[in-house]
Amino acid sequence: MKRILIVSKTKFNGRWCIGAITNTGESFRLLPKEFNKDDLGSKFHEIDTPFKVGDIYEIEFIDNPYLTPPHIEDIVIQNYSKLKIVKDLDSTIRKVPNITIWDDNNLFEGKLKKKDSGSHFIEPTDMPSCSTGFWISKYTLNEFGHYYVSDELGMKIKYVGEDKKHKAIIQAGTLLRVSLSGLFYWLQLSGWY
Repeated sequence: MKRILIVSKTKFNGRWCIGAITNTGESFRLLPKEFNKDDLGSKFHEIDTPFKVGDIYEIEFIDNPYLTPPHIEDIVIQNYSKLKIVKDLDSTIRKVPNITIWDDNNLFEGKLKKKDSGSHFIEPTDMPSCSTGFWISKYTLNEFGHYYVSDELGMKIKYVGEDKKHKAIIQAGTLLRVSLSGLFYWLQLSGWY
């Protein structure tokens, strides 16, 4: 049994990838009980999943024996029980010991590479130690379609979180949830607090 806080819902083909952390800083991606390593879609939760950002659950799980770095956070949910809802996610997350919070200089351990388009990715030959974390930028990010852009960083990041969370400007100093896509390891933005 572990107690987890849901910190992100990342959209993939009409389904959700659910990100969570523990109160000791462990990071998890919650795979559904029906997970099958031969079916990519089975890694994701149905659109009507009960898991919501800010919920605290107690879960029973098994480790995913098919981990592929840098996606080392996957666990397979067996049972779960909702305990409560956290209202102030920003301060709650910032207080968690051992949580991964990067700045502009060490985002994904400084291993991101840049395409001419401004999108960033990880080379398969130079993987970071994880595929999820938090980032605090000293620069503002501006919405541009389904992306957020920082001219100062020369960066364009696809937003893959919940639709209702869109906003035109993300202020400098905001706590951001970032991850690497499952395919091709693209940097993506899952949300902010």
